[in-house]
Amino acid sequence: MLSVEDLDALAVSLGISKIDPEWLNANFLISGLEDFSSLPRGTRMRLPNGGCILVEDRTYPCRGSGAAVKEFYPHRSNLELEFVAAAATLRGLLCTIELGGNVVEGDRLEVLVPKQWIWTPERGR
Repeated sequence: MLSVEDLDALAVSLGISKIDPEWLNANFLISGLEDFSSLPRGTRMRLPNGGCILVEDRTYPCRGSGAAVKEFYPHRSNLELEFVAAAATLRGLLCTIELGGNVVEGDRLEVLVPKQWIWTPERGR
């Protein structure tokens, strides 16, 4: 899953006009949720019809994705590597379908973020 806002921020960071989700093989695009790529593992996104999407992990940037973007900006010789650095926190999420359901453009998802805490060596003893 990718977000419109993260793709826009990534394009600005790279100094390019746009990044289409298709270039990165996205199969689900979301909008209206700031800092989408930072949602933690275990977050559930519930669809209006009861379906549920589970966040498994972040999608980490790679040179392959950078190369895909570079195809549309061939004059930027270093874009492939620049993409990897710029996309570190803007690359979307790896999700699974926990409970199937239909998605219609414009559907509002309910985002359920699990309780978070930070483990430290001091607390872990």
